[in-house]
Amino acid sequence: MKARTFFSLAAAFGVIAVVYFARHDVADAWRKLPEANPWLLLLMIPTQLLGYHANAKMYERYFVAYGNKVAYKPLYRMAIELNFVNHVFPSGGLSGASFISFRLKKWGISTAKATLAVIARFGMLFASFQAMLLLAILSLLIKGSAYKATIYVTIGMASLFFFGGMGALYIISSRKRITTLSAWIIRSINWLARVLHIKKDHVISEEKVNQTLTELNKDYIATMLERRKLIIPTLWSLVVNITEVLTIYWVYLAFGQSVSLGAVTVAFGVANVAGAVAAVPGGIGVYESIMTVVMVSAGVPAGVSLSVTVVYRVVNMAVFIPLGYFLYQRSLRTSHKQNA
Repeated sequence: MKARTFFSLAAAFGVIAVVYFARHDVADAWRKLPEANPWLLLLMIPTQLLGYHANAKMYERYFVAYGNKVAYKPLYRMAIELNFVNHVFPSGGLSGASFISFRLKKWGISTAKATLAVIARFGMLFASFQAMLLLAILSLLIKGSAYKATIYVTIGMASLFFFGGMGALYIISSRKRITTLSAWIIRSINWLARVLHIKKDHVISEEKVNQTLTELNKDYIATMLERRKLIIPTLWSLVVNITEVLTIYWVYLAFGQSVSLGAVTVAFGVANVAGAVAAVPGGIGVYESIMTVVMVSAGVPAGVSLSVTVVYRVVNMAVFIPLGYFLYQRSLRTSHKQNA
């Protein structure tokens, strides 16, 4: 009951923080909305719902490929909940990983397997987005609408994706490196516990950390032995990325701007990386600034780019964060009843 109360209060605080940080964007979006075509704006909703469908199918096909059956419907709800969690808890995706582990326990998915599924999801999304980035840069170069800065930033981001992913795989592919990581995690947790004066029996045990990371290593090796099974989930991850880019593209069209899909793809990628590591909920402020700068470097007027980005963010959050919050709270209640 204490855990449920804590997570409920944390989520409520997160929503309040999002609203607070987004208050200026909301005011700006409200002033700009009359300028937009409402029918094109409405395309955002089915496009995002398709994106959640693709997310659910990606997880479903991943688990089926490696011997676990998880129903599609709860995975679809989880995708919407995950959007909420990642918005209100700024942690570079770590909160989302913990939440997925919590949600999948009822299907017998271990923490290690859930963690590997999250890593695989990021890997598949990055791999499919790399292909989209390549096509985006080529289209901008052909049209001559990309400044050198845009190209350099995109190459840097692609390199970050690649080497970051390779670094994660390098660690989890070796039992020795996993053990080293385990020791570091335990020391960090113990240090944080001392700083916060948390009782030792309330801290995660060394045995639990070692067990989870050892299972992660075993699951990774088993996955790599049958990596062809990742093809279908990766194709679904491509659909996820395409729907995200299209959602922004509809808003540009709604404001009467026929922009390059390549420019939108680059801006979306750079803004999401910056927003994910920002200290504010949902990357508010950081996301809009980066998106605007990249679109301006691709030749889009600054005023138009900022207006589109703000409207896209506000409409998207106004529709899906409340829905995610409702489903999140329902998941907490359901979990409490099962454990009672």
